[in-house]
Amino acid sequence: MMDILHLGGLHIIEDLQELFRGREHYMFVWSQIGDPANAFVVFFPLLFCISARWGIKLLWITAIAEWLNLCLKWVLYGERPYWYALELMNTTEQLTPVVDQFHITCETGPGSPSGHAMVTGPVWFVLVSALLYKLKQFFWQDK
Repeated sequence: MMDILHLGGLHIIEDLQELFRGREHYMFVWSQIGDPANAFVVFFPLLFCISARWGIKLLWITAIAEWLNLCLKWVLYGERPYWYALELMNTTEQLTPVVDQFHITCETGPGSPSGHAMVTGPVWFVLVSALLYKLKQFFWQDK
């Protein structure tokens, strides 16, 4: 079952890498800006100064996403996609998706689920939601 899941993930990664080929730098920047360290150290204090409610939401969603990601890594203990593709290529006869490895994904430890996606996504969601809420208040408030 997990092999089917990992293979499906490899196909998705291969398609995404092909779709965004040449734009890797932008993806690295977005991933690093939404990094949990930045959420705690940079965005939480800024957002808390603007709105305590949204600052606390960011703090909680980041903490929960980090914790959930860690628990799922313990349970699933999935390999990093690049390593899994190499292992699959060496052990089976089937056609294996070709995925690239980058400097921010070249880490030790389990790689599935991806912290870059699982934690950065909720951080960006709260930041964009707070921005849209404030813009709505500013532009469409009753006068």
